[in-house]
Amino acid sequence: MMPPVECKRNVQRSRGQSGSILIVVLWILVILTIFAAGISKRGQVNTALARYAVGEMRAKYMALSGLQYVAARIAQDGADEESVKFDTLYQCGFVLGEGLSVTKLFKHVPVPGGYFDIVTSWQRADGQIRYGMSDEESRLNLNAVNAADYQVLKFLIMDAGFEEDTAQTIAVSVVDWADQDSIVFEPDSKKNAKSGSEQLAAKNFSFQSLEELLLVEGMTPEIFAVIKDQLTVFPQNGPLAVNFNTASPAVLRSLARNFTGDRTNTDVIDGDSLAQKILMYRRGLDSVEGTLDDPVVEAQELRLNRRENSIMAQMEAYRARVSNFLRLGVRAVDEKSGVVFRAEAVLSRTDGKIVYWHRIH
Repeated sequence: MMPPVECKRNVQRSRGQSGSILIVVLWILVILTIFAAGISKRGQVNTALARYAVGEMRAKYMALSGLQYVAARIAQDGADEESVKFDTLYQCGFVLGEGLSVTKLFKHVPVPGGYFDIVTSWQRADGQIRYGMSDEESRLNLNAVNAADYQVLKFLIMDAGFEEDTAQTIAVSVVDWADQDSIVFEPDSKKNAKSGSEQLAAKNFSFQSLEELLLVEGMTPEIFAVIKDQLTVFPQNGPLAVNFNTASPAVLRSLARNFTGDRTNTDVIDGDSLAQKILMYRRGLDSVEGTLDDPVVEAQELRLNRRENSIMAQMEAYRARVSNFLRLGVRAVDEKSGVVFRAEAVLSRTDGKIVYWHRIH
């Protein structure tokens, strides 16, 4: 028989082992609980991600349906004998039926599961939303800048506050970049060309995107950020054309300044005065741009003086009344998931095809 003392020690040892096992078991339960919670949380996260991915896909296709909606409006405009003759800031690329307004036509257009909005641009300087489309002819086309009118780009860069030498370097380099020869354009020399072996790197083909401008001699990210919203690369061939009804103030001033000097016996101040008169006239009776009463700019209605008339006569050769490429921003909302999809696109007026598409995060 085991002595009482020895028995007592064994009991204590047994109790101690049981206590240790209990603690281990408790820790295991805690770890398993944390592990299970982690798996549950991970499952919730994966479910949320899957829900977001599905919502994002739905929103994307809602945005694409918005582009098809716009293409149909462009086609309808092309079939209207009056509307197709011109584009203004208010009515650009579409015709308004009776009882319709731009807001009704392009704001919160319903689609199954959500809606989309169509706006002129996401980069408006005044921060205001304007529904509808804008035209590429309101901007300066880099692919249309050539030896005859490169100074329009030079004046545009100067208008943004940069030095003339810098603006000249960039404008001349743009001509060399986009033309399809290896001859270096030198506007300030008596001889306008020199050996291609002395030329700086140039693509010798049209700009495919605005970002290519960052590769041109003299261009910096700072300058690009300031002027990019005034530029386009569409169309990628053809002469320089500007819509006087929609062009930005900077583009109008730059085009007018291009024709000042000896050829018209005028000064830059005359070009600026002409641009201002165009801007004032096209605001209509309410003095607000982008409203229903916006008139089409006509030289005889501007009350120009002799010097301004001289500049206007030169500018008319570069005028576009109808736009061939239309830019828009689309915002699609999937109401079930709350996902918002935003993008910017450019459509060809001829066939409604998307020539540019960029998602905006």
